[in-house]
Amino acid sequence: MMKVVVFQEQGSGERKLAGLKHYGQRLEIVRVVDIDGPLPDFIDEPEEWIGDEVDLGGGELVLNFLKHPDLVDHLIAHCEKRHIPIVSAGARGVDLPLLPVVDWGAMNNWVSTGASLACPNTGSGWMRG
Repeated sequence: MMKVVVFQEQGSGERKLAGLKHYGQRLEIVRVVDIDGPLPDFIDEPEEWIGDEVDLGGGELVLNFLKHPDLVDHLIAHCEKRHIPIVSAGARGVDLPLLPVVDWGAMNNWVSTGASLACPNTGSGWMRG
């Protein structure tokens, strides 16, 4: 089982969490960090919201459903320091090109679960980049 930590803002990842709990084989949600309350437009000290001592519960992967760009940047840097992979949700309404994933072995090693990201119907795989 891969241990997953989820960061969300005012419950922004709840529907995705429900889907992960229902369909996420070999995934264990070990911690959900929910940042509540109104946030300022600019956060000068993001470590006051997500400190370096934040308990990741032994998580091996972080899912980021935060929306505030200052918190997102801080969380990504925090995970990089700890060598923990992070997957961040993209902004809605932003048209990003689709790039083919050509090395599924490397992708599976990065996720370290061996789970395929390929479409079950066609066998092809895509990720936004």
